[in-house]
Amino acid sequence: MRKIVLLLGIVAFLALLAGCMEQKECPPCVCDKCNISSTDVGIIYLVPENCQDCNLAILQDISYELGIEHKLYFTDSVSRQSVLITKDNKATLAAASSRGNVLKALCDFSGYEMACDILNNSNKSSRETDCLENYNISTNSVVFFHADWCPHCKKMMPWVRQLENESYSFLWIEVSDSDKMDIAQKCLSDILDLRGGVPQFACPANREHHLGEFRTVDDMKNFATRCMSS
Repeated sequence: MRKIVLLLGIVAFLALLAGCMEQKECPPCVCDKCNISSTDVGIIYLVPENCQDCNLAILQDISYELGIEHKLYFTDSVSRQSVLITKDNKATLAAASSRGNVLKALCDFSGYEMACDILNNSNKSSRETDCLENYNISTNSVVFFHADWCPHCKKMMPWVRQLENESYSFLWIEVSDSDKMDIAQKCLSDILDLRGGVPQFACPANREHHLGEFRTVDDMKNFATRCMSS
């Protein structure tokens, strides 16, 4: 029964006011019964049932930092922890795989000023820059977080090598490489979900993050181009 209720709640979000159910079946602040303006930003975190590597603490910290009340739903309708953002009777679903990813989704979709300010200040921060410079690594390098046993990662490897031959810079981090993982933990923990799935791609320069494989090599190239020009 709980799964049915949760799925109905998610459908209500994505239907975007196609009809309002009873409050008990509707995530807060979607139905017009809610005591909140439709112009306010809402955050709903969606977490897979029995997720072993989901980082709930990072989600709670973001909401506390922004002063936005959030709701948490456990559901099998998502494969990775995600964030559903609502504003002006519209909604968007984004990966909640890292702090930077959630902030970027909030800023891009809702224009939430505090999220944008934190993101901009983070982009200007020298934390990643100083840390990566200790290892002679450019922040304009695309981080390729992968595992040797991962078939999706293996599919991406020829594309990464192709772009490297076109003068794009990549930082390969394999999960069993203790030296590279040390770099990831010290320098990249804000933009990579180190306990999450692979492959992941991230750009320290603009804090953009991509979870999973790219659909085409051109999609990967566009990501790398944005990183190189940041």
